[in-house]
Amino acid sequence: MPSGERHIRLLMLSDLAREPRVYRQLKILAPHYTITTAGYAPSEEKVFNHWKIDPYFCNVGKPSEVKPSDFSFLPTLLAKSARRTKVYANRLKLKLLKIRKAVLIKFKNFSDYYWSQSVVSSVLDHWESAGKPTFDLVIVHDQELLPVALQIAAPQPVLLDAHEYYPAQMSTLKFNLFLKDYRHWICSQYMPQVAAMTTVSQGVANEYQRVYGIQPELVFNAPFYQTLVPQPVNPGKVRLVHHGIPSPERGLEKLIEMFHTLDNRFTLDFYLMRNQSPD
Repeated sequence: MPSGERHIRLLMLSDLAREPRVYRQLKILAPHYTITTAGYAPSEEKVFNHWKIDPYFCNVGKPSEVKPSDFSFLPTLLAKSARRTKVYANRLKLKLLKIRKAVLIKFKNFSDYYWSQSVVSSVLDHWESAGKPTFDLVIVHDQELLPVALQIAAPQPVLLDAHEYYPAQMSTLKFNLFLKDYRHWICSQYMPQVAAMTTVSQGVANEYQRVYGIQPELVFNAPFYQTLVPQPVNPGKVRLVHHGIPSPERGLEKLIEMFHTLDNRFTLDFYLMRNQSPD
């Protein structure tokens, strides 16, 4: 790292190469600061260092990661049996871990649940292996990483960039039963400790202010300025586009159903990105 240059850490549970908001942030900051990122995969923007967050750290591997070559030293029939046993054992361990986490969440043991998560352990392991470096600023793009961000940043400031209204991000039964109160705990316990906070819209900012007494600054999800000339719409052919991830919570089928009520002048195209989850 260049001597005397300020060092910024950026954290997000995502493939950073697929995050336009993060990319624009890095594009602006990288020429002036030393940047270390952390996420499932690095951004295309050149940075000083990247910590790959492992969602299975201190856990067990996915069943699909058990390879025949792991047992090449055994006779063929025995190797097949050993591999099958390890696959089943991994599946069982994953299920037991999920049950344990569900119990911790349901009985509101939020702190134990949080600090036992693999992604949190992965970040801490990178930080400790690097000699617990200090950063001049930590930018965190997921409230899920906010407590660990505050720990590795102390006593330096943390900037939270909230892409969603985190406590009510989804409306599924699973979310309402297990995650809603947990997310409220993170926001109420840790958001007041940040030095600054930004978010994507006035409505989201107002809700954070109403519930948690924190007024974020607005940074819209606007691309870099382009000199474009709007073209007139052909009234005989109106094309609409949806761009995003094919997440079930987004209800893309409703868009398709809506188009069935329109005449054939209207068309709908989907430009879909793969989900950010490592699974």
